[in-house]
Amino acid sequence: MQIYGLSPDDVKPGATMEDLVRARMVKGTFFAVDPEAYVAELMASMRKREPTHTEMELPDQRIISVISQPTPDGNGWVVTHEDITEHRRAEQERDRSHLFATTVIENVPATIVVKEAKTLRYVLVNRAGEAYFGAQRESMIGKTSEQVFPPETAKLIAEHDGELVRTGQAQFYDEHPTTTPGAGPRIVTTARMPIRDEQGEVQYLLTVIEDRTNRKRAEAQIAHMVHHDPLTGLPNRTAFNECLSSTIESAAKDGTSFALMLLDIDRFKETNDVFGHIVGDDLLCEIARRLQKMIGGAFVARLGGDEFTIISTDGEQPAAAETLAQQIIAAIAEEANIDGHHLRSAISIGISIFPANAEDAETLMANADAALYRAKSEGRGIHRFLEAAMDERLRERRALQHDLQSAIERNELTLNYQPQAKINGENFGFEALARWRHPARGMISPGKFIPLAEESGLIIPLGEWILREACREAASWAKPLQIAINLSPVQFRHGDLAALVHTCCSRPVSHRPVSSSKSPKAC
Repeated sequence: MQIYGLSPDDVKPGATMEDLVRARMVKGTFFAVDPEAYVAELMASMRKREPTHTEMELPDQRIISVISQPTPDGNGWVVTHEDITEHRRAEQERDRSHLFATTVIENVPATIVVKEAKTLRYVLVNRAGEAYFGAQRESMIGKTSEQVFPPETAKLIAEHDGELVRTGQAQFYDEHPTTTPGAGPRIVTTARMPIRDEQGEVQYLLTVIEDRTNRKRAEAQIAHMVHHDPLTGLPNRTAFNECLSSTIESAAKDGTSFALMLLDIDRFKETNDVFGHIVGDDLLCEIARRLQKMIGGAFVARLGGDEFTIISTDGEQPAAAETLAQQIIAAIAEEANIDGHHLRSAISIGISIFPANAEDAETLMANADAALYRAKSEGRGIHRFLEAAMDERLRERRALQHDLQSAIERNELTLNYQPQAKINGENFGFEALARWRHPARGMISPGKFIPLAEESGLIIPLGEWILREACREAASWAKPLQIAINLSPVQFRHGDLAALVHTCCSRPVSHRPVSSSKSPKAC
């Protein structure tokens, strides 16, 4: 009566099956499409003494279990109606939870494996596990590790399984190598833990494996890229600086000597211009291979462009460095077939020795560079060591370059003006010539400080100052005359020279009064 909302009159003794069905229809708790067919089917089952079991859902979403069965004496029939709503919903929730858990496990990006504790047979392998093992899970389920893995790997797994069952304590293993059935060697981290039953006994062994192989490969690749030249595969400038620093530290500690060799391919730009950069790149790779073959235990790096460097610690210096330099020059001079082009190259080498020439990295490099400059100036395709006189000139050059950086700010630079005249003697303009009056060294020749400015990049601000100062001076002359200045090729490669000239010449700015009687100071 409570389940179906019936009254005592609806279910009074003597009511027929048809009466009960009609009463439920009135209450809205009967769902059979054909009431008469329902009653006929039920009566037929009763006559055959066949028990039945059905479930129905009421409009209020309650679920009713109906069981019809004959009495043991065969003279009666009993029908039980049970509200199983909570039970069925609990089962549905359990099923949903199971489905959810299964879905989560299947989509976890780490390998999840479960074994029976007693038999050590696999009972679960998730999707990530299939990819990790390189095998279908069906080939693993029901098998032991001895039937799946190589003997050495299986032995190690069995030892870990035995320890886990024996101690019941979780196990964690940092990155370590292992071998899979179908995916080869891998680098993984592993977490293993016991799953206990209601009595506290270890029932299953759960293993979670994180495959770090690709990550380690990516890290190794990044580390290689940071320290290696992408074109030749040689160590790059970063790796060279680290190696030079550690070599100096080690040599200073042990009281030993080593050679720093700076190498530059002669006229490499011409190769690029004639044959193109692809051929030029291939030539650089060929030279890198030859260097690696020649240097033995020395360290070779590509600093950039066509510049290489070698740190040689073997043998007595400088004799060992001289022998190696001669061998390298001979090896590079051999003809190379690059993309069908038969090319011959030459290489110049500058050498400085630790500690004879310098005891710090910066000075060693500068000295090797000075020796390389000498090798190129004396004919190319040769090697030269740093000499005492060269070292003195180098220090002088560095000091002069340092002073040149602030010469403009200290107003040490001036312009002298060279008259320009026609053949008949008529003066039509002046050429501005830069002069540097050093406070300690006196007048310094442009032949000295202009090349320094070009090499250091100071020619750009210096050239701009000369242009602006010359235009400012010319704007103050009473008679309009032409003004000429000298330009460095470096100025054409950096910045917008045309715009600078236009700005200075079309809108000159004077920071001093213009005198109509002012005339230029001639050389």
